[in-house]
Amino acid sequence: MPLDSVVRMLLGLTLGLHIILAMAGMALPLFFAVAEYLGLRRGDADYLGLARQGSRAFTVVFAVGAVTGTLVAVELAILWAPFMAVASQVIILPFVIEGFAFVLEGAFIGMYLYGWDRFQSPWLHWWTSIPIVVASAASGLLITLVNAFMNAPSGFRIVHGRVVDVQPWRAMFSPGSGIELLHVMCAAYATVALLLLSLAALDLLRRGIPRPAARKAVALSAWTGGLALLGSVITGDAAGKWLAVHQPEKLAAIEGLFHTQRYAPEALGGLVSTLHHTIYGAIDIPGLLSWLSFGELRHPVTGLLRFPPSTWPPTALVHLLFDLMVGVGSLLLLTTAVVAYAHHRLPELPRWLLRAAVAAGPAGVVVMESGWLVDEFGRQPWVIYDVMRVDAGISHAPGVAVIGWGILVLLVLLFAAAPYAVVRIVRAGATQATQPAPPAAVR
Repeated sequence: MPLDSVVRMLLGLTLGLHIILAMAGMALPLFFAVAEYLGLRRGDADYLGLARQGSRAFTVVFAVGAVTGTLVAVELAILWAPFMAVASQVIILPFVIEGFAFVLEGAFIGMYLYGWDRFQSPWLHWWTSIPIVVASAASGLLITLVNAFMNAPSGFRIVHGRVVDVQPWRAMFSPGSGIELLHVMCAAYATVALLLLSLAALDLLRRGIPRPAARKAVALSAWTGGLALLGSVITGDAAGKWLAVHQPEKLAAIEGLFHTQRYAPEALGGLVSTLHHTIYGAIDIPGLLSWLSFGELRHPVTGLLRFPPSTWPPTALVHLLFDLMVGVGSLLLLTTAVVAYAHHRLPELPRWLLRAAVAAGPAGVVVMESGWLVDEFGRQPWVIYDVMRVDAGISHAPGVAVIGWGILVLLVLLFAAAPYAVVRIVRAGATQATQPAPPAAVR
């Protein structure tokens, strides 16, 4: 296999594993903070127990995510040295700020975990969770700004192969970054909510009895997951409108649209043939793509044939992944709505619905990964859009692939250990009484 292909595959696999932990680390603190708030507000020991479980599981995610993030950084420095040579001069500011967010998050995690039952006021303990929520979200969003820069670079020029006129803040807040930040935030909270829904539903299925804590976890996860999925739909639509104006070739690849046309159809499903410039087996809805992109049925949408084939993304794969994301995501939105309604109306959730809720967790990860792959493959052949092609950003030094394989093996081992530890923590917490010990005064 050529070195370029090996390096691209290694980084893709590494990021594909790390992004799951990154999403969990970004969103999980909100859930245990909300659970503790509800527990204190209502005097509900079940919610307080859920908060304890969630915070303990988060420590595993935080620790392993920190290690895998470091491995990703090492892999970028070694396997993608030409790309990092440019990025380090232009888009380094988010990485610097993220370091401060990481330190803040780590400090308050220790305070939050150690502070259970040690503050005179339990509300003071809850307040220590807020910096964790903010810092964890900020860490993920700051890294997202780097990806937004890669999608729509700004704030610098390259003259005779040298980076000049660098404007760090403009590079950090590149065009389209606001939409991408909102979309990633919704996707992170949706993914974590669906995973928690899956674990809570599995607990109810295994025990065969209506545990109050698990039932409340199902309701909380279904509501938050449904709202976050709805937010993902809204922000995804806004991202599509931005692409239609600023990067029409990426939208055309996503939709499998080759010919520029008015009343452009939305193609549901189907297999794209780049050889014959068409989609086979798709269900076309005339005019819908024009309306979704520009708010007007007659507005022309630019097709791929307006651009050189050498700049086309892998259209067949991008369209397939987009259909997978939209199709499974729509089913998950329906599932969360049904679970939330059933929790409100029924004294006991039916087992078929609990099984669907269990499947929602892995399905949510599939949707998240598919969306990420649509974004990354849709930018091809550029690592920095319209500035640096992927093959120009790869290190060609001998032996780099061996280092990359070693990093990937270590990452797989860490990634395998993290879910196991989290599930053990959740199950162990579920077997314990949820009544917390009375708080002791701080000495």
